[in-house]
Amino acid sequence: MSHKTEVSLELTDLNYIKLALTKLGFTYKEKEEGKTLKTVGRYGVHEDVDLVITGNGVTSYQDAIGLKKTEAGTFTATGDFFGLKDKDGKKLTEEALKREVVASSKEAELCARLNALGFTKANSSETKDFIELTLERWV
Repeated sequence: MSHKTEVSLELTDLNYIKLALTKLGFTYKEKEEGKTLKTVGRYGVHEDVDLVITGNGVTSYQDAIGLKKTEAGTFTATGDFFGLKDKDGKKLTEEALKREVVASSKEAELCARLNALGFTKANSSETKDFIELTLERWV
């Protein structure tokens, strides 16, 4: 790892983070119970993490970027973000990764909560990049 950067995701649920990473085209591996998982960086910089991003179908990241849970219960992305690209091959900064992971994670959480309340997706064969909600309050 030639340059280590940490970005707080301010997210607490790893399951929604994994759904977001999958939606964004990233592959990853998760730490197994009772084992350690480390980022693999150049110059001997290795860090214990809960999940490492392994690639995105375009680029292999060789476990240089990981996510770890902080004492506050939120996750931080850490590693060498140089060369990070989205699934379309465009350069992705660590702040852009944060923005995309947070948005997709919150979308997955919202969909799960709405599904638990009995809501279903309309036109599920259509893929959209937004959620449309109409709310009414009866007083």
